[in-house]
Amino acid sequence: MVPTHDLLDLSVLQELRETVGDTVFQEIGETFAEQIALIVERLDDPACQNQIECLERNAHELAGAAGSFGATALAECARDVMLAGRAGNLDNTRALIPELATTSAMTLDAFARYCTSLS
Repeated sequence: MVPTHDLLDLSVLQELRETVGDTVFQEIGETFAEQIALIVERLDDPACQNQIECLERNAHELAGAAGSFGATALAECARDVMLAGRAGNLDNTRALIPELATTSAMTLDAFARYCTSLS
C-alpha cells in the first residue's frame, strides 16, 4: 500500500478543512471522489480511447481536479496523459491510461483512509 503522503498533499487537505469546516469538507470530498471516478471511467471508455481529443480533454480535467484537491501523484499522471495527447500520438496516450487508473484507485483509497482518520 502506498503511503497517503505520497499520494496526497496533506497540507492542502488540512488547509481546506480549516477553511470550510469538517462537514463541508466531507461533502466536497465526496464530490471530489465521484468526479475522479467519473473522469477515469470516461478515459477508460473505448469510444474515448479512440479519440485523442477526448483523452487529452478528460486528462486535463482530471489534472485540474486532482491538483486543486492536493492529489499530487494523480495530477502528475493526468498531466502526462494530457501532454501525450497534445503531442498527437494516440498509442502513446492510451498506453498511459492503465497507470492513471491505478494511481486514481490508490488516491481514492488514500483519501478514504484520510477521511476515516478524521472521525
